[in-house]
Amino acid sequence: ELQKASGPQTALHKGSDRKDLGVMTIFEFKKCGGLYTGFTVKGHSGHAASGSDIVCAAASSAVETVVNGITDAAKAKANVRVDEHNAAIEVVLQDESPAAQILAEALYIQAGRLSGEYPKSVKLILLEV
Repeated sequence: ELQKASGPQTALHKGSDRKDLGVMTIFEFKKCGGLYTGFTVKGHSGHAASGSDIVCAAASSAVETVVNGITDAAKAKANVRVDEHNAAIEVVLQDESPAAQILAEALYIQAGRLSGEYPKSVKLILLEV
């Protein structure tokens, strides 16, 4: 179960050496009326062994940067929950902050690029809700 995070976010894939994690990182974005309402990122890319997985590192770094940008730099209202055991983070945007929308779009673009370059390791989903 996801737990509410406090303070700056730690690495999404912290503990990714656990053997019970999935073998793909899944980025799932939700939009309503053209605006992002949130996103979930879960799983380990499985591209390489823990500690040397460049795909996992790229995904984790992008997610951390965007989440910290939304919550700390833009001061946008968002509910952030992290489940380190299952390598998952869920972000629910609670307002229509333009900065949060730009940051979510930037993460969507980066996830698309990772998915295009590493299709066996990264999956991108966009849901209109």
